[in-house]
Amino acid sequence: SEARNRSLVAGFPDLVFVVDKTGTFLEVQLDDEHPLMEPLVGRNFSEVSFIPEETAHMLKGFVRRAIATRTLQVAEYSLPSLGRVSEYEARFIALDDERVLYIARDVSERKRREEALRESEAQVKSLLEAIPDMVFVMSREGTYLDVKLDKTHGLIEELVGRNVRDLGFMAREIAD
Repeated sequence: SEARNRSLVAGFPDLVFVVDKTGTFLEVQLDDEHPLMEPLVGRNFSEVSFIPEETAHMLKGFVRRAIATRTLQVAEYSLPSLGRVSEYEARFIALDDERVLYIARDVSERKRREEALRESEAQVKSLLEAIPDMVFVMSREGTYLDVKLDKTHGLIEELVGRNVRDLGFMAREIAD
């Protein structure tokens, strides 16, 4: 039933929209964390002030492809939001020849964590490369996770992912 479907959608952490084939909002379902800066129903992507024209054009393309191909379309884009930029992942699913279900998830925090992880990994790599000695990073189980050898030793690719017990470099009693 429609009431059941609406209650299911209300529990989603996502922004849920129904748009027509031109990109005009027909229905809008938001959560409390995403207040609207302006009304959307009856307005086209390109008429909404916080959607840049380039992004509006891209979203319309995904709507058209979802209807034409009847396949799930996935997009990522950025929108200005309350003095910062928010990152979204969107999914477009054709409901019929005229309408598309458009589900957007705010992935800003995930993107920030991914970027922080990349920066941290780059920093660790730089530190390891600056150390003149050989460095071995191992798991508790003895698997080599990263290896930095000096120029006279070249086994780096052969060690990563292997276990110290299986390599025969040291007596099994010491490895254990």
